Amino acid sequence: MNEKKVEHHAEHTHHADIPVTHVKKRIDWTKVLIAVGILAVIILGIFWITSISKVKPISTGDTLKFNFDIKFSDGQEITNQSEFVVGSIAQTFGFASDKLDKELGSIALGQEKTITLSAKDAYGEYNSSAVIIENRTVTIANRSIQEINRTFDVPTEAFVQVFGENATLNKAYKSNSAVIWDTKVVGISSTSVKMSIENKALENVTLNTVMFVEIVEVTSDKLKVKLNAIPQTIPGETGNSTIFIDGNDIKVTNTPVIGSEIPYGFSTVKVLSYNETSIVLDGNNPYAGKDVTVTLKATNIVKQVAAKSSTAPSSSGTKKVEGAPTLQTFVMSYCPYGTQMEKGVIPAMKLLAGKANFEIRFVSYTMHGAKEDEENNRQICLREEQSGKFWDYLECFLDAGDAAGCVKSTGVDSSSLTDCMANRAAGYIDEDKALNTQYGVQGSPTNILNGEEKQIYPRSPEDVKKAVCAAFATPPAECSQTLDTINPSAGFGFTASSSSSSAGGCGA
Repeated sequence: MNEKKVEHHAEHTHHADIPVTHVKKRIDWTKVLIAVGILAVIILGIFWITSISKVKPISTGDTLKFNFDIKFSDGQEITNQSEFVVGSIAQTFGFASDKLDKELGSIALGQEKTITLSAKDAYGEYNSSAVIIENRTVTIANRSIQEINRTFDVPTEAFVQVFGENATLNKAYKSNSAVIWDTKVVGISSTSVKMSIENKALENVTLNTVMFVEIVEVTSDKLKVKLNAIPQTIPGETGNSTIFIDGNDIKVTNTPVIGSEIPYGFSTVKVLSYNETSIVLDGNNPYAGKDVTVTLKATNIVKQVAAKSSTAPSSSGTKKVEGAPTLQTFVMSYCPYGTQMEKGVIPAMKLLAGKANFEIRFVSYTMHGAKEDEENNRQICLREEQSGKFWDYLECFLDAGDAAGCVKSTGVDSSSLTDCMANRAAGYIDEDKALNTQYGVQGSPTNILNGEEKQIYPRSPEDVKKAVCAAFATPPAECSQTLDTINPSAGFGFTASSSSSSAGGCGA
């Protein structure tokens, strides 16, 4: 039967001169496709296994990009995407507790989780006592004559920052954005520059578009001056402010936009209403009193931190205290006001060691040349790899700025430090830069307490301690101790601040 089939096939194909021995077998495409499919699955499986073996599992401290959706109990909804650090997402949203992070746990790429929070764990319960009544018209200055010293001292580092050069005796320096006076250098010491105001009597010195200083009289050591203003109405997004003179007072009447949010102290408030004499302001968070449902989906990894053990120290060189207040102080290592802030932080850190967390972080740019880039690298390597030496080194450095001497006197492993500065410091600084972006850090010093910017001034140890202790649900006994209340000096050296010091900073 087989021979007949071959002969029959040949009869239909011999005109094409195809030999019978070359007849092609019919291909079973179903079997081929199945085989190819199995092979593809095997190849893809190998690729997938190989790929995931190169990716670390997501852990606390990693930065991921998330799609998120927040739905409030009143129907309001916010949908967006952003980068969050795993373990501090609730803090970034400004939630009152870390319940979101606890329920979220770890999350895989592509995974979506939904967590519902009550108002107390989201933006807090609505507090009627946070509704404030303020006068609509306030006095902003007095026009009476004041007497001030003609000479004043400026820390050397601050002088260089303001004028961009070392001081020259008897050289005149014109007013600029940082100094309103025309000045002259009349003295130079190892730590400060003495300057004299050189403006003449009857001159007006501009403070801003509204205020100016009238110079009434000039003597060898004093100036008699008085503040004045140009009456005008200043429009703004949140309302108008009308400046006027009332006898010896300079006053402003505010006409706000109802529903707008305006600055108030270190926060913002919402304008509820106003009349001829008063403005009613709401200090509650706009979302206070509302339950919240948060849906988060991790879309990709932005940055993964180096793995650390559960006993990893904080930058204080001690085991990180979970759930305790965390003060992150962002500085430039040669910024005189950053060093002033650090001198206030150190005693508070020593008092609350093991109770709260203190971190020295670095602003994402520098202003004091190559020496600052090098010192930032040195300190960040000590913070990350020799944390037990970090605070001792910093305290030594703040005294005189002698990096080499402090490395030696505090027992730092200089070989390891040099290796870190050459090979790993840039990666550590990238982590600080990410925090700069997350918190909107713009200058030195900037204090971030539990994820929120915190203004601390004076920069005394006692004021730092009070700020951190106020962040405890139940303050420890150490908070009852009183630290030094004197404002440290700007720049290097552990001396008290001069009366001319202010809450200055480096940068924007």
